[in-house]
Amino acid sequence: MKKSVIISAIIMAIIAVHVFFIVPLAGKRTEMKELLQVKYASLRKYETFLKSTGSAETELDAAVKEVEALEANAFQDKNESLAFAKMQGYVQDMAEKSGIKILSIKPLSVVKYKHYADLPIQLEASGGIIQLGEFMKQTDASKQLIRIDRLSIGVMNIQTPGELKIRIQVSGLMSEPARNEKAKGL
Repeated sequence: MKKSVIISAIIMAIIAVHVFFIVPLAGKRTEMKELLQVKYASLRKYETFLKSTGSAETELDAAVKEVEALEANAFQDKNESLAFAKMQGYVQDMAEKSGIKILSIKPLSVVKYKHYADLPIQLEASGGIIQLGEFMKQTDASKQLIRIDRLSIGVMNIQTPGELKIRIQVSGLMSEPARNEKAKGL
């Protein structure tokens, strides 16, 4: 009888160990497995993100270099008057090269931004459509940051329809003087 009691006790102990320790461990094991899968998926997302940051940094560096190259093409003078004078000379040279005859040049109000200023100039000129096209090509190919804001074309005289009266508003970009000094290391 002692043997049967001992065998019963051992069986009861095995059942108790199984019920109280092994069954909860199986549930805990499933829970841990699911948690590890979630963490692994998060880790993969972070690894993908880190790999893409390298390309993002490369793109950002390229954008910074492009902006620096564009800034070098802005008018960089100590004040607006000097920049206006330089821009007027530059625009007059382009007009001469294209064959447009300038009748008047009028500086307009400066438009200021955080680190830059727009220097608008209004030109009244005369010439043919070919000369106007050449002027526009030169403006587009210019190394300076110049754009044509407005363009108005009319016939000067009905008797000579090839002679056009042209009104152009051209703007140039000027860097802020303090920004220029920082860039030069002054």
